[in-house]
Amino acid sequence: MFIKPLFITTAIMFGGYALIGCGSGQQRRTETVNSSAAISVDALKAKQDLDVVVSGLKGLRDASDSADLNKMHDELKDNHEQLGDSLDTVIESSQEAVIAGTAQQDAWHKQSEGFSEADLRNASFQREGNLRTTVDELNAATKVLTAEWTSYRSLMQQTLGALDLDMTQQGLKTIKPTVEKLIERESNLRQTLTEVADKGNSMNRAISQ
Repeated sequence: MFIKPLFITTAIMFGGYALIGCGSGQQRRTETVNSSAAISVDALKAKQDLDVVVSGLKGLRDASDSADLNKMHDELKDNHEQLGDSLDTVIESSQEAVIAGTAQQDAWHKQSEGFSEADLRNASFQREGNLRTTVDELNAATKVLTAEWTSYRSLMQQTLGALDLDMTQQGLKTIKPTVEKLIERESNLRQTLTEVADKGNSMNRAISQ
């Protein structure tokens, strides 16, 4: 499972501008509104998948001596992979929104420079500035989410790997401390998801209102 790096490469930026930069101002605005609105929807799906993973972790933590560890391991592994797919989608949606927002902001800047009427120019510059703030905040929040998920995923993979090597009650006892860490760290991952969704909503309001 691979998470795209948060930084936007020159190739991606040019590709994003090519897609968003063409067409009318209304088309660009629609692209920006739609891309930012998708983030909260994707984040909700990721939170639901996170709930399933945490439920599986708690099941491991509280497993009885007669528990089917092989089944529990396989279910948790599958659910963790599903969570990874959902989180990848959130990060990708956020990156697309940043590209769209940057293109919109550049378009507003060029438009503003063409206005000879001071009131129109100032109003456009203000809109551009407000959007720039929300784009920067979304970009920063996604960096935090990416780092948190990378760390959480690594710990989960190590835990699953250790259990796979020793599918016994003793093996389960060995991994329980890391299982508890994963349960505790769930709140951090959930909070970073919430933050990205909130910043996406803020960007959506900046462009749509």
